[in-house]
Amino acid sequence: MNILQVSVRASEGGAAGVALNINNRLNSGGEGFISKFMYGYSKGGRPSHLEESDSSLFSISKRSFVIQSFLVNRLIGISLIPSFGEQLKSVRDLIDWADVIHLHVIHSFFIHEWQFLDLLIHSGKKVVWTMHDHWLVTGRCAFLDGCRAWKTGCGNCLSMDNYPPAKLDFSRVIRVKKMNYVQRLVKSGAMFVSPSKHLAKDFSDCYPEANVVVINNGLEKEVELKINKYVNERTENGDRIRVLVIAHDLSYQGKTDPDVVRSVARLPNVDMVFVGKNNPFSDVCSEDHGYISNRDDLYSVIVSCDVMLFTSQVDNYPLVIGECLCLGTAVIATKSPAAREILSSIGGGVYEPFMIPGALSDGKVLEKAFGVKTAKELSEKALNIFSGEVMLEKYCELYV
Repeated sequence: MNILQVSVRASEGGAAGVALNINNRLNSGGEGFISKFMYGYSKGGRPSHLEESDSSLFSISKRSFVIQSFLVNRLIGISLIPSFGEQLKSVRDLIDWADVIHLHVIHSFFIHEWQFLDLLIHSGKKVVWTMHDHWLVTGRCAFLDGCRAWKTGCGNCLSMDNYPPAKLDFSRVIRVKKMNYVQRLVKSGAMFVSPSKHLAKDFSDCYPEANVVVINNGLEKEVELKINKYVNERTENGDRIRVLVIAHDLSYQGKTDPDVVRSVARLPNVDMVFVGKNNPFSDVCSEDHGYISNRDDLYSVIVSCDVMLFTSQVDNYPLVIGECLCLGTAVIATKSPAAREILSSIGGGVYEPFMIPGALSDGKVLEKAFGVKTAKELSEKALNIFSGEVMLEKYCELYV
């Protein structure tokens, strides 16, 4: 059976990681599945470096197309430039090849959304759509960031800077059109997947007739194989606590709460470690690694830390929490539906922002937050929950 994964990126971001994980597992599993991955672009609007070693990856967006789509999207919040010529032929050929089209993230400047969805519906192929964010329930935003206007149809947008941002507000018009396309997919038998229960509920509120299932994101195969090596490399940091703050863009306050970060940094026993671009915390940081694209380098930093501080209010199912726990690094998180859902599955909890410094003050985070005494115990507990193999088995059941 031929499965086509579709996402804007192939190697950056959580959605890309999940899509690539499924693609690689299908192609190495020998279960009668062949997977190809159609994506838009990598850094700078260019193809991913992974294409050099992975023949299953297909970039369908030229840099000039990405730039034009970016500019239009930044103005009105949706793509208007259709695919044509070689690009359109590549898209049609990949759809023709597939038995199942598995969508991940199709917004963000790499394809004309309505043209692409028309092609899918007219093809009659089975569609599975994994929602990595709230884009399907809103007029424009992928991350709600506290906004509830989608419940009344959007319009008069008060959060035009929410990702992906726009200058002009066409959110009500776009939402009506988006809902029409989703309802057409629902009638054609498409399956929708949410990595989390809270997003599944929001989606079902908008589309009560849709078939929705919850499949949690799982770790990559290579990661699972390497976990023990990294856990065994962990060293004790003595009386000091190394606290990791990680985000693609550290300056985005929907992901990183500056007040909480600074309150933790003021603790006398804490060293702050940052991973991500646009770090606004140069005044309190002990180490700034910038954005890390290499997974081995990232995991080396994670295992050098005692705690990962998670303050995002916009993530749907942030697998970075699972990765840290599997590597034996505790996670202390402020309240959010995503953090609560993930941490409760391993016996952990979330905190009000003012409680975070107290949770870190005495250094006994593993025992207090997760009921374990060692990083290895935490790792073993987490690996049973965030297995990528379990995730793959559930997706294969949807494909057939």
